[in-house]
Parts: sequence; structure tokens; C-alpha cells
Amino acid sequence: MGTSAYGKYPRSSDFGGRKVLNVGCGSIQWPAPNVVNLDKYANCKPNVVHDLNETPYPFEDETFDLVIANHVMEHIENWWDAFNECARVCKVGGTVEVWVPGVDTDSSFGYRDHIHRINSMSFFGVKGTYRAKSNAWAVENLKCHANRLEMRPLKIMLDDCFLNHMPQFVRHWAWKHLRNVTLETGYIFTKISEAEYVKEMGRYDAIPVY
Repeated sequence: MGTSAYGKYPRSSDFGGRKVLNVGCGSIQWPAPNVVNLDKYANCKPNVVHDLNETPYPFEDETFDLVIANHVMEHIENWWDAFNECARVCKVGGTVEVWVPGVDTDSSFGYRDHIHRINSMSFFGVKGTYRAKSNAWAVENLKCHANRLEMRPLKIMLDDCFLNHMPQFVRHWAWKHLRNVTLETGYIFTKISEAEYVKEMGRYDAIPVY
């Protein structure tokens, strides 16, 4: 199956009519009319040509039910700004999917166009993952659209058919401890409401500095 987005959603998928943004699509595009395929390079003939390093993206807030970034973020210079844009254009209750190479694989930094190694720590700033207030950089850079994303359980694809059929705890152990076994990791987020966000920020503001 590899890392192709078609392995997650067949090319014929219409996503149940949901409005979808396919970020950094390359040649992996869904032709359904409810899907917007976006890429920097016109040679892959996307619906929208836009440099992912340039924000904001040409969409209104809360436009899409599903935002897919399949093996894209590791290529983008200011990937956190791009991730924030994915959060901004996602509807409340919608989903943002970020798929990246397994952090301990040769492909993670082996390819010349892979300029970031992204793991679960990279997403500190989404709901419930804030750094200590003693970290001045973290405090200064805390509040952003990504605060309204709540991380769901990881999706792990191992580069071994046998391991992929093992129980979840075995696959998580292999993902955490074995090198060159994790083909890709999927970080899946749900966008929370403004009311939930305000409540969450109130809890953060109440945390003392230490």
C-alpha cells in the first residue's frame, strides 16, 4: 500500500459529500467536486495553485469538513504556520489528518526535500499539550488556531505486514522502540468549538508559573 493517500481513501472516494481540502496534493488527487486539491506546483494540475509557505491560504475560516496533509508537512519550511492554516480552514467538529514518515526511518531525513522530522512532541500547542510557563518562547507562541485542535489516537502504519496485524499495544511498542519499522504515522485532530477553546484557555491561564 505504501504511503499514498489512495491507500487511506480510494481515488474514487467522494468522502460522503464532505468538503475536503487536499493540501500539497501532488499527483494524488481526488476528482470529486467536493474536494479541493491544492499544491504549489502547477505541473501536477491541482484545482488551486498556492505556495504552502505563504499564509493565509485562499479560503475562508471553517470551510472544510476534512483537511488532509499526506506526507506534506516535512517538506514545508514554516510547517507550523501551514498546520495552523489547516486548523483555521477546518470546520468545528471537522478533522485534520497529518501523515508523516516514521520519525526513526531512513526516509525521515534521508530525502533532500525532507527538511523537518515531525513527531508527537512537534504538536505541542494543540488542546491539552501546552509547555510549562517557565518556557518564555512557548508562552509567547502559544495562542494560535491549532489550540482548537484536539489530538486523537495515533494511526501507525508499520513497514511489515505481519506487525500490522498484531495487537495495538505490540504495534505501539514497535513504533516506539524499533528503527526503520514505522512506515508512516498519522496524527489525527478534531476541531473543538469556540466555547470549548475559551474554557481550555481559562484552565491554562490558571496554571501558575514555576
